[in-house]
Amino acid sequence: MIKFMPAWHRYQNKTIFCSTLFVIFALFSLSSCRLARDSYYFNSIKKDTSISKFVNQSMELKIQKNDELSIVVSSLNKEEDMLYSSTPAATGGSLSLTGSTNSTQSMDAGQAPGSYWVDSLGNIKIHKLGMVHAEGMVLKELANKLENDLQPYLKDPIIAVTFSNHKVTMLGEVRQPQILLIEQASLTLFDALAKCGDATVDASKKDILIIRDSANTKQFIHINLENLSVFNSSYYYLQPNDIVYVSTNVKKVEDELRRTNTQQSLAISISVASLLIVLINTFGKK
Repeated sequence: MIKFMPAWHRYQNKTIFCSTLFVIFALFSLSSCRLARDSYYFNSIKKDTSISKFVNQSMELKIQKNDELSIVVSSLNKEEDMLYSSTPAATGGSLSLTGSTNSTQSMDAGQAPGSYWVDSLGNIKIHKLGMVHAEGMVLKELANKLENDLQPYLKDPIIAVTFSNHKVTMLGEVRQPQILLIEQASLTLFDALAKCGDATVDASKKDILIIRDSANTKQFIHINLENLSVFNSSYYYLQPNDIVYVSTNVKKVEDELRRTNTQQSLAISISVASLLIVLINTFGKK
């Protein structure tokens, strides 16, 4: 005689089977959520390579009108050094070239000690030298010129020249957004990123926006750091007043948010399915 399974047993087994399939499907869906591709520097370089055309140090910043220069002079003539500075530096006997009461250099309001503005003719005023043309020179050239010109007045003079008002603004997906000073002759895009603690994990390294003022216009240039094209770009070396905005990898952020929401929804569904199975097993046996 054929024994038929009681109806509630058939219902129970069918429910358990369906619930199990649902749990398996949910787990499979959860594991199949694909993570968004991370963005890496030079991601397109698959093997060793080299480039022959790239932007080199010829892009070194040159002194221009309205630049502010920090000039420090030091020599073996300490008394003569005092003519070039009203207050000696704290260490090393180096003296800021601020100009004393006998100097032709006057300090503008708000101008830091040791700072010299390049005037509308491209000149700066130096004690005993008078007007010195600085426009068009790089920092090292001006330092060498001042050292040579001051030889008759100082013994073994050593001159250090840096920029005081050159800055770059770093914004967006960097760990420490800030304003960077370009004190030396040049600052590369990678140097600027390193000074800000590098880009964040959510940054899109193939979409770096550089905003630059040029001849009464603003240029908006997108740089891709995932390939070697950055080394051929005239924007590899940053210019004064550049704004660097590191874009967000929107697709990655959206995918991760979608993945998180999916995980939460599946976790709730699995919990509900597990609860139903427990209830069916519990009340089905009564």
